[in-house]
Amino acid sequence: DGSSEDVYNVVVINAHVAESEAIPGEAGEQHEHGVVILQFGLEADQEFSLVYRHSVEQTWVRETFRLDAKEGLVLTAMRFESFGAGLPFAPEGGVFSKVEDGYVWSDINLPLGEFEVMSSPENQYTVEFPDGVLLLSDWPLGTVFRFSVIHD
Repeated sequence: DGSSEDVYNVVVINAHVAESEAIPGEAGEQHEHGVVILQFGLEADQEFSLVYRHSVEQTWVRETFRLDAKEGLVLTAMRFESFGAGLPFAPEGGVFSKVEDGYVWSDINLPLGEFEVMSSPENQYTVEFPDGVLLLSDWPLGTVFRFSVIHD
């Protein structure tokens, strides 16, 4: 019938800030769980990434998430430079491989629905989505961000 794919909104919500404290220029819209600081559209099966410096190993990690129409956000892959505390070393499921500059754990397909991260200047959390990038470490230390999906 020529209709386009359903588009879902992935929202990044600052769960611990009042609407009046939203950073100027950000979305600032109130949501039931906090203030929306980023909202981007994805079709089912599209991906985005969360890139950060691991707090113990001080090496870069990339987590890739897929939007699933039924499961919400699904962790599909991780790429990291070294082993250490909090990083997979004997993962169950998926495909684990050594690459030139580190390790890749792919085909994970772990349904999360939604997830949270806490900002830290040391971690330099960055959201890479189809139309841009958002640096979460610009927010105060300890700010909690909830990633979830809204289907209008």
